This record gives sequence, C-alpha cells and structure tokens, in this order.
Amino acid sequence: MGRKTEVLSELTDDLCYSVGSLTNATKIANTLQTVKGIRVDSGTIASYLTYLSESFLFCQAKRYDVKEKKYFPIRQNIIAAIFGGCRRCGSF
Repeated sequence: MGRKTEVLSELTDDLCYSVGSLTNATKIANTLQTVKGIRVDSGTIASYLTYLSESFLFCQAKRYDVKEKKYFPIRQNIIAAIFGGCRRCGSF
C-alpha cells in the first residue's frame, strides 16, 4: 500500500470510528503521528477532508461557534463497506 493510500485509509477509518466527534485537520494529523506513527501534514489532511466531502462520501456539519468540525458518512453503508460491519460491536 502506498503512503497516500495508507493516510487516506487511516483517515476514513478514523472518521468512521469517531462519527459525530468534533475534530480538525491538525488533531487528526497529530493522532496519526502519535498512534499510528504516520507523519502527515495537517494541510494534507485538510485536503483529504475536502476531497471526501466533495465526493459525497462524508458530510461536514457546519458549526460557526467552534473551530473544530464534525464529519459524518453520507450513508451508514459506507461504514459497513469500509469495516465489513462494526468491528467494535460486531453488528450492522
């Protein structure tokens, strides 16, 4: 797996696992570096978040009172397709 593919895969996994949690590109980049050992610039993560939103795979909830944003998969089927069901609870 190429580096870009790995980053995108980890990003989508993270977004699916934390559906509805407040986040931002810097927070995600820091998490990837500390937890997964993947060094990636927050600008790259911001670009990937834009691509995922523009491709209608994820939807960004607009909040004007906070800097962080929430991202949701457009359909729950996306989570099932990525994970083959829920790894944590064993359902879908």
